Amino acid sequence: MKIGGYNGGTCRELRGRWRWSQTNVRRRRGRRPVADAIRKLQEKLPRRIFWQHNCCVIFGERLLREGTAGPLDFFDRNSVFAAKSPASALLQILSPVGRSSGEVLRDLTKTGVGLDMTVKDVLQMLNSDSHAVILPWIEQSPSVPGEAKKQEPSLRLNGAAVLKKDKIVGRIDDRITRGVMWVRNEIKTGIITVKPKGIKGYASVELLDSNTELVPSVTGGKWKIAVRTKMEGNIIQNATDRGMASPDVTKKLETDVERDIQNTIMVAMNQVQKRMKADVFGFC
Repeated sequence: MKIGGYNGGTCRELRGRWRWSQTNVRRRRGRRPVADAIRKLQEKLPRRIFWQHNCCVIFGERLLREGTAGPLDFFDRNSVFAAKSPASALLQILSPVGRSSGEVLRDLTKTGVGLDMTVKDVLQMLNSDSHAVILPWIEQSPSVPGEAKKQEPSLRLNGAAVLKKDKIVGRIDDRITRGVMWVRNEIKTGIITVKPKGIKGYASVELLDSNTELVPSVTGGKWKIAVRTKMEGNIIQNATDRGMASPDVTKKLETDVERDIQNTIMVAMNQVQKRMKADVFGFC
């Protein structure tokens, strides 16, 4: 078990903001229950651990393969993330913004660009008929070529991990993750860029509002679920050779945006539902 924080470090000023320059990481080795690990950890700390300050839980790839059910039972409303790197390595990354890595991760989930899963959400999915879970995947942002020494390390969301019965079965990229979020009605914000058919250039539409409904039906004795998605958007950039005042051009743009969303959803369903055999969409 690994716990990170910014108590006890030295404070320094960075770009007009004061932040702690050291992250403390405490480890508890072995496969003992979380409660036992915390008891051992408390023996080494002079102050009582206050878990209400905890804002996120990170599962490294090794634990994702072994199973996450045990540790999940201890935590409640914290945000949950999956990662390839050991959790201790990510906890020690000091981002240019935010006082700690935990604070940065919590704020990333609130932007609406990626998944926001709490322990409560994960437990509910594990107890569903499908026993499938999806977790946001975090990693260190890659360095810009030639600027590795100047660039400070930071964290980023990059797709998601798919679990069945609390063990990882695969990873999906950002586009497929967005497709899953469309079906789950969790898309809050975003920009869709398309190339209208028969028109040179690209146009970008900012998402203002969206809603997805799952409508079940029975056809020929078989259950089917229709995914009905509605969205409102605003054209924020027109890099085409046409003006958007024309109804015909606007109609073409609407059709292409609709097709882009539909393709994103279909790719996600084929990858996750059919190939991984994991129902993270809430169909069951």
